[in-house]
Amino acid sequence: MRYSASWLALTAVSLPLGAFAAPVSGQDTGQALFQGACATCHAAGSPRVLAGKPLLPDTRAITGADPGPAIRLILHGRQPPPDQRGPWMPGFATTLSDAHIAALLAWLRQSAGQPPWPYLAQQVHAARIAGDVGAEARQ
Repeated sequence: MRYSASWLALTAVSLPLGAFAAPVSGQDTGQALFQGACATCHAAGSPRVLAGKPLLPDTRAITGADPGPAIRLILHGRQPPPDQRGPWMPGFATTLSDAHIAALLAWLRQSAGQPPWPYLAQQVHAARIAGDVGAEARQ
């Protein structure tokens, strides 16, 4: 089953953790999650990319040595300061499990031609428990 980003944005708060079903047989989990949850805004040909923003595999959040910023962005999203305009992305802490987020990030990292981040699933879990939204979400 595919989910569009707009559907996710509208329902992210109401879906239980792990609400996404396993991908279709033979389809990589990370790639399937990207297609269902991220591609509407972040794939080639999307409004974000057409506006001159880089593809996700080309961003510092994916190519950097520390997965923390990318983990926090997926968990908590990104919102502009109150009464200001700016980038907005829904958080997926209530809809994607730690394993889903780790699979998505591993696929994005591989797509970027970067080596895997070590202990990624454990880092996702630690970030979820810490609850720190990080500076990324407040920009």
